[in-house]
Formats: sequence, C-alpha cells, structure tokens
Amino acid sequence: MRKKSHFNSQAFFTLLLFCFTLANVFNIIKLVPEGIQKKAELANLIQKREKKQETVQKLSKQLSQNNDEYIEQKARELNYVYPEEHIFIDTSGDS
Repeated sequence: MRKKSHFNSQAFFTLLLFCFTLANVFNIIKLVPEGIQKKAELANLIQKREKKQETVQKLSKQLSQNNDEYIEQKARELNYVYPEEHIFIDTSGDS
C-alpha cells in the first residue's frame, strides 16, 4: 500500500509541474504580440528623438553664430529695410 501512495503523490507533483509549465508557456505566447508592438513604439520614439536632436543642433548652431545673413533674412521677411534704402514693387502683374 505504501508504494501506491508514493506513486500517486509523484504523479500528482508531475501533473502539477506540467500544468505550471503549460500555463507559463501560454503566458509567454500571449506576451509576444505585445513585445512586437512595444518594439515598434520604441523605434518610432527613437526616430522622433533623432529628428528633435537634429532640430536642436540646427537651432544651437544658429544661436552660437552671430549670423548677420540670418538676421537680415528674417528682417526682410518682416518688411524691414536699411536706412535710405528704396524698395520698388512691381505692380504690373507680370512676373
């Protein structure tokens, strides 16, 4: 009788271990699509970060330089002119 009891407990623990392993396999399989989605999100965020870093570098370069051409360009966009400078506007409609 003792052998039969030992066999039943061993079978029970083997079955318990099998169920535990099977549950873990299903959990891992369920997490795979989420992992793929997170990788795609990470790639997207890295790309956005790189674009932002490029913009920051360009703006930092402009700030570090005493760029008279840039200042003049922005002033021209706001219709500023030099003292005693005459601007002629073609109103004939021909380009």
